[in-house]
Amino acid sequence: MHELGIAQNILKISAQELRQRNITQAVEKVVLRVGRLKAILPDSLTFHFDVLKKELPQFQAAVLDIRQIPVRVLCTGCALRFTVEEMSFFCEHCGAPLSVESGEEFSIDSIEVAD
Repeated sequence: MHELGIAQNILKISAQELRQRNITQAVEKVVLRVGRLKAILPDSLTFHFDVLKKELPQFQAAVLDIRQIPVRVLCTGCALRFTVEEMSFFCEHCGAPLSVESGEEFSIDSIEVAD
């Protein structure tokens, strides 16, 4: 249920950014980059965003576009880089420890407004 708090923060940060830039047009889309290791449920986050946006006139028509970033790892032994679906701590090829290169991201990539 942490998606509720995340949706609140996305809207709060986005609204602050628009105010700082004196942008008053309606928001059409908020684009997020979310690493899979963040364990965020996109459907739940979208649901909460859609409920909360109704309280903010500038966001009422906004769509939340969640772009999931895969988990990419680097083997510290054989230097092999690969994407994993389920987190593993050791290389399936040589058994050495893995280092995470991507999959932990979480950022608002862009806020698109109407012309």
